[in-house]
Amino acid sequence: MNPNVESIEEDYDMDLLEENTDKDFLDRVDVEDQKPALRSLEEMVPYGVKSVHADVVSPAPRTAHPVTLCVVDSGIFRDHNDFPAEFISGDDSVRAGQWDADVNGHGTHVAGILAAQGNNGVGTRGIIGDLTNSNINLHITRSHGANGAGGLMSDVLAAVIQCRQKGAKVINLSVGCNNCYSSVTDALFSELYDEGILVVAAAGNDGSTNKKYPASYKGVVSVGSVTYFDSLSSATQTNDQIEFTAPGSGVYSTSIYQNRYTTKHGTSMASPH
Repeated sequence: MNPNVESIEEDYDMDLLEENTDKDFLDRVDVEDQKPALRSLEEMVPYGVKSVHADVVSPAPRTAHPVTLCVVDSGIFRDHNDFPAEFISGDDSVRAGQWDADVNGHGTHVAGILAAQGNNGVGTRGIIGDLTNSNINLHITRSHGANGAGGLMSDVLAAVIQCRQKGAKVINLSVGCNNCYSSVTDALFSELYDEGILVVAAAGNDGSTNKKYPASYKGVVSVGSVTYFDSLSSATQTNDQIEFTAPGSGVYSTSIYQNRYTTKHGTSMASPH
């Protein structure tokens, strides 16, 4: 055995944890309060922002040393009119591609849930509300390419390490795989926890008690999904590793087209709340 190799583990495929089917629209969104739309000519506050009371919290004012929030995903369409691009940075991936390109759309939607610019009169607003004037910078690292390409556990871990190297204090992972525990990966997330880095991950959309990873590692906060009515989403995982639930059904956010928006479902959408 090679003395330079401590152990060998499978490099699992990692899914983007967005639901691909629309089982029951009323389970996901109140159609009178939030109608899905492609183009938005005025700003709408999504129900998720109201549900977690982000709309009544004032952000800390910007300083010379802002907090870095990192999103590991399929990249971002940074030129969307609802993103203040000067406060969004990123790192490319050798396998998945450029951080500021997003053919898939998943990463742009997740980033918008967090950081779509509020009070600009168009589109939507994120949990942060006013990224321009808050003490937060958004950093994007890429684990998945077009149509979910890339997306191995090693791609996710490389992107997480990039977040760490950029000084991120919070990392969002709307990705996962079933029953794919890795002792090496578990150790990494425990290190991040000990360093004071909060890692939040989507619990999964199988509608089962199966444990998705990385959400179920002890150093990661696992987030399940609820609907507009605060009931569990029909597809959310339910297991003893889930610490929080958040809005994940019928979540309205940015798309990969200028001045366009879309509604998505899944614990991928719950996690950034």
